[in-house]
Amino acid sequence: MRAPAAARLLGYDANDLAGMPLTALTPPELRGELSDRIRRGEKNAFIGVALRKDGSTFPAEIQGRTVRLGEQSVRAIALRDASERVRVEQSLRESEGRYRLMVEGSDHIFFYMHDPQLRFQYLSPSLREVLGFDPMELIGQSFARILTSDPDNAQVSRRSAQALATGGKLSAHRATVTHKDGRRVTLELIESPILRAGVATGIQGFARDVTELARAEEKLRVSNETLQALIQASPLAIIAVDLEWKVTLWNRAAERLYGWTAMEVTGKLAPHVPLEEQKAYQLLRDDFLDRVGSTGLELRRRRKDGQFVDVNMSIAPLRDAKGATRGLMFVIADMTENKRLESQLRQAQKMDAVGKLAGGLAHDFNNMLTVIAGNSELALRKMGADHPLRVELEEVTRAAALAAVLTRQLLAFSRKQVLHPRQLDLGEVVSGMEGMLRRLIGEDIELVTMKKPELGYVLADPGQIEQVVMNLVVNARDAMSGGGMVTVETVNVNFEETHIHRHGVVPPGDYILLAVSDTGVGMDPATLQHLFEPFYTTKPAGEGTGLGLSTVYGIVQQSGGSIVVESARQRGAIFKLFFPRIDTATAVTPPHAAGVSATRGTETVLVVEDDAPVRHLVREVLRISGYHVLEAAYGDEAIHVAASHTDTIHLLVTDVIMPQMSGPQLAERLCAMRDGLKVLYISGYTGDDIVRRGVGELAAMFLQKPFTPELLVSTVRAVLDDAGVERG
Repeated sequence: MRAPAAARLLGYDANDLAGMPLTALTPPELRGELSDRIRRGEKNAFIGVALRKDGSTFPAEIQGRTVRLGEQSVRAIALRDASERVRVEQSLRESEGRYRLMVEGSDHIFFYMHDPQLRFQYLSPSLREVLGFDPMELIGQSFARILTSDPDNAQVSRRSAQALATGGKLSAHRATVTHKDGRRVTLELIESPILRAGVATGIQGFARDVTELARAEEKLRVSNETLQALIQASPLAIIAVDLEWKVTLWNRAAERLYGWTAMEVTGKLAPHVPLEEQKAYQLLRDDFLDRVGSTGLELRRRRKDGQFVDVNMSIAPLRDAKGATRGLMFVIADMTENKRLESQLRQAQKMDAVGKLAGGLAHDFNNMLTVIAGNSELALRKMGADHPLRVELEEVTRAAALAAVLTRQLLAFSRKQVLHPRQLDLGEVVSGMEGMLRRLIGEDIELVTMKKPELGYVLADPGQIEQVVMNLVVNARDAMSGGGMVTVETVNVNFEETHIHRHGVVPPGDYILLAVSDTGVGMDPATLQHLFEPFYTTKPAGEGTGLGLSTVYGIVQQSGGSIVVESARQRGAIFKLFFPRIDTATAVTPPHAAGVSATRGTETVLVVEDDAPVRHLVREVLRISGYHVLEAAYGDEAIHVAASHTDTIHLLVTDVIMPQMSGPQLAERLCAMRDGLKVLYISGYTGDDIVRRGVGELAAMFLQKPFTPELLVSTVRAVLDDAGVERG
């Protein structure tokens, strides 16, 4: 104990230890144990506690042994500082405790070891919590015992063999196994080889239950695939950009809309924004970074081919898990077609409004023309052939007749004329007009007519169709002042889908196409926009009324057809008229004319007309022709007159549209009062207005204003004689 090393370890001088009992070098509470070990002569080293001179203690390894000094045996004590050994052993115990806690204490992880043949040698107790098996049930067996499929078994075997061969740790992989209760469990396996002297003698690994995670990942995968499918299948362009304005998403609809493929634009600045709008685009992005979103922004964007498209854009910010904006998403609708349809709708609404105005003007004008023409003829009857005012009055009559033509054209445009439709072969109509058309266009213009074989039929008024053809050919002639060629073609066509064009919509179906084309000067877009408006003309003043094409438009529309016009400056024009095709013979019996010889009569006629000049004219014409005339301005007055008249009233002549009570309503009440009463309607309105008021079904009893005195008395006579005449 006098060894200097011991003295230094305990803090004493070597002389201080002489004669000092060994027990004095340990704390008092441990001296008894140390004395017992020395007395027993224990040879094994043990860890105890040594006491330094300064009173501090430290772990010490103590070992006693007997040593011969000459003939005397003495007890020697070896003392070494064991602090590092105690620290290492303590650290090892703590590590083992943590390892054991991890291996055996987790409900979702179990530890396993298997030999080179991949048979389990050890399974931690937590196997029960993960798969329901007692570890002893699987000892000596392989993973194949619980794997659900051959691919999983092959994968596990392959990766374990790889770990044995390479001696390295493997990345996590998954396998599906069967729980003891029969349900499927997804495990995540992390394996590494067991090395002894550098040789792999087996595999050790952890298996973690990731069933719920796998299900969540599968749901997320399906959700992402569904979202991607929706994005790619969307008819709307969907584009996403990051905060640097670089494209991160560009779906197929965006490719169709703008022309760039996703590969061309992904990771690059959005190419569809015109240079002049880049600054506004940047401000738009900055404005939306902190907003919820917006819809209905109408903008113009550039295509790859340089063309521009009108789009309607909705914008929403894209945010990360913390709510910070990481980009923007745009949902974009191509509004080009909508804009075109809106323009067509506005044009159609304008045409309809102009048509209503034209119809209203024609109605009022027809009343005035009826009075002017009728009284002029009555005055001429009273004048001798040499009367000084006869020439002037004849000019008034001719002017009224020309004005009546204009009103008929206005009514044609407004689709308010009475038609007499019957089954027609448009090719035959055109063939029958060839001679007249050739004389009409002159010798410097060539006329070509083409009729396709097996042409179908249409239901239309032949007189109106002839007027349409004549107006279109005259329009073509006027566009070819230096000569040229006009082609009139008839052919069967079919539309499987709705055909949208500048002037309307052609529904799917079978049609007969009547096309009139020319090689003239053509028309610019501005002219095409106003082509069918009444009084619109590009001709010099005095060379046209501007009613020719508007008349064509009205007749075609009223006949159930549609018009498509194609033209460009210096490229001529083609007017395509589509009439619904009919397969069976359908016709309306044309009215037969009454003879004008027997126009006088003695019957009693009740005339009801709210326009006083017209009423007075009708009264005078009928009285001159021998009829006894009763008159009334309105329906109530007419009922009172009829009730007060005791003799027979043979005929009611009534305007259709009147204040308080319409003509058809009046006729219904008077016919209920008087059996055998016949009715003749007169009106400046025609078409839809007449049909809505119940006259359409009684077309044989309708006379359109303006009419001449001769036409009035002949029609009255025909109705009284049941001739079934309609005049207009």
